[in-house]
Amino acid sequence: MRLTELQDTFQYHSGLNPAAWTGLTLKPQVRLHLLRTARHFIHYLDLPDLRLTDVILVGSNANYNWNSYSDFDVHVVADFDSVNCDLAEALFKAKKDLWNIQHDITIHGFDVELYVQNVQEQVKSQGQFSLLHNTWLKKPAHTPPEVDDHEVMAKTAELVYQINQVVDNERSINGIDRIQDKIRHMRRSGLADRGEFSVENLAFKNLRNGGFLEKLSAAKQHIVDRELSL
Repeated sequence: MRLTELQDTFQYHSGLNPAAWTGLTLKPQVRLHLLRTARHFIHYLDLPDLRLTDVILVGSNANYNWNSYSDFDVHVVADFDSVNCDLAEALFKAKKDLWNIQHDITIHGFDVELYVQNVQEQVKSQGQFSLLHNTWLKKPAHTPPEVDDHEVMAKTAELVYQINQVVDNERSINGIDRIQDKIRHMRRSGLADRGEFSVENLAFKNLRNGGFLEKLSAAKQHIVDRELSL
């Protein structure tokens, strides 16, 4: 994807995604398929003692800022303390990453992404819908944000340049680690300061939608494989 194409990744609509919603009501067939996917994911986790509390839909497909790149972000909410494992969070992240790599599940052309959320974790999504109970936990408010498109694109362009430089010239993973840490910190700071419509978070979404984060990860993996090869 070219940088110029990323200008359309942020959109704000008068209604929720019609592929999934009729007004504020989730279409029954969409809810059924998302719950079936979550059930398979839970079975894949293979942790019978894990206490589940809910399955929720969050992110832009539960809000007015959806676009053609939006995923169905399905969170399986669980009590991490119910698992006799000090590394529960790392385990769930690894399982989630592997599941999402192995599966290509879509709902009307939109990808479905699974995540295990600790019941104690506070989600920043403006819209949160319980798939399990078929009700809104937090209805999104239709308040179009003021977004400085020029600032978002300038931040994106700066990071794209840095990514291309480090991928093209780095001989070790140190430079890649540094820019990945920088991007994570940038997004975390933006979310804490101005929420999901911050310049930093929108720039992060541009990088993700444009495949630049995947480019970083692939380059890092290539270097690791090369260094381990004889």
